[in-house]
Amino acid sequence: MKCILIFDHLNDVLYAKYNKKFSKHARKLSREQGFISDGRDDDELSSNFLIQHFSPIVTSQQLMNCQFGNSYTSVQCKDGTNIVFNQYMGYLFVQIGLNDVNWLQRTLGIFITVVKHLCGPNVSILKKNKSNALLLSRLLDTWMQLQDNDQAFLLEAIEQLMVNVDLTAASLKALQDAVDKLKTVTEFSRIHAMLLVENKFLSLYSSRGAQELSAGDIMFLSLMCEAFYLAPADTSLVESTESEDADESSGDEFYSPQSSPQGSPFQTRREYSRPTEDSSQVELHSSPIRFLDISEADGIVSQVVLLMGSGITYNPHVVHICPLDEGVHLLLMFEVTETFCFKTLSITIQHIKLYILLTT
Repeated sequence: MKCILIFDHLNDVLYAKYNKKFSKHARKLSREQGFISDGRDDDELSSNFLIQHFSPIVTSQQLMNCQFGNSYTSVQCKDGTNIVFNQYMGYLFVQIGLNDVNWLQRTLGIFITVVKHLCGPNVSILKKNKSNALLLSRLLDTWMQLQDNDQAFLLEAIEQLMVNVDLTAASLKALQDAVDKLKTVTEFSRIHAMLLVENKFLSLYSSRGAQELSAGDIMFLSLMCEAFYLAPADTSLVESTESEDADESSGDEFYSPQSSPQGSPFQTRREYSRPTEDSSQVELHSSPIRFLDISEADGIVSQVVLLMGSGITYNPHVVHICPLDEGVHLLLMFEVTETFCFKTLSITIQHIKLYILLTT
């Protein structure tokens, strides 16, 4: 049983992600306490349903934090259920599960870090922008799967791919040429180019003046590559072939209402890794982690994210991820400066003025 929730200062649910076990357990308790009288066993829980259940403890936690500066860090129940709390920019993050408290706190901390990279201080965008909520769910699903199969993600470390000197020099020279050419054809002057081979770091080149990427930034970018190319771009179209009993035995499969993918990357990976008549021998030695083939991938993926670099603040970057081969990805990061933001805003205002003049 697992659940992750985000509440604002009004106790409104901004984001909810849970598995079917949690949904069934919550409905069972509601019937026993007389909150609901119907016999339905839907997987989706409405925001009002979640607020009704969690409003007392969320209000108590926020009161303890605001009035006494001594908020709860965790709550342990008699049945083995643990609840951990954390805050970021006034938003309350809650995780519920049967795992150890320390493990839940670590998972929640990683979840908050991903939220920082995607949303910055504007966490409420998760409720308004369904694509951001979908991406957040996908990143969390991917991390939960990879931490069981990839030691680098379990240790939160960046693994460097060791190759011969000539190949290293050639890849670095290719990245430098790509950055130099992009500087001449775009308005961006601070650009990073990076090569990842199955989430292992191969080469990185940054233009002059670009802020240095931190290890956390590279880890997040690697997670993005995994999330986009270990599963189809539209996971909402993927139907799970698992039975209900199999779902009960899987504690890592989440269900997120309205804004989250219906299938986890592990389910999707199995769909794409079905053995064929020609691959029965290869399947015996295949890894549980498999990147999409170029023919399966959807091409270049672009996303605006926030990267910290060596400073203490997050700066916006436009990230383009291009698959070069199975498991090999080229990442281009364009740092968005204040001048570019002001210029874009000025052009937008001019277009709005022109539209008003033409329509009046």
